[in-house]
Amino acid sequence: MNPIIFDVHYAITSWLSWFNMARPIEWTSAFRHPITNELTEGAVRDSWHIHGGAIDSRIPGVPTEQFGRFAKWLGAGGVGVYITQAFAHTDVGRVRSWRS
Repeated sequence: MNPIIFDVHYAITSWLSWFNMARPIEWTSAFRHPITNELTEGAVRDSWHIHGGAIDSRIPGVPTEQFGRFAKWLGAGGVGVYITQAFAHTDVGRVRSWRS
């Protein structure tokens, strides 16, 4: 795994602690083998997941939209907010964002 993605998630946990909302981040997907990535619905061919530079996660009790806004504010890479699936994607790629 790319160590920068861990820094991003450390910053998120620090943000939660600062606002007295300390809780674990639930990772639903991180590194993926290329075959697993191919079989994952909605995954792009050259996903950051296969390079160890992306994590899909949720924070119990924190709205996905709020989680995504803070991750975007960090400006550390890509942020995707998946409202219906209740998770946010963070990666170490170029700064960009999307919603699904």
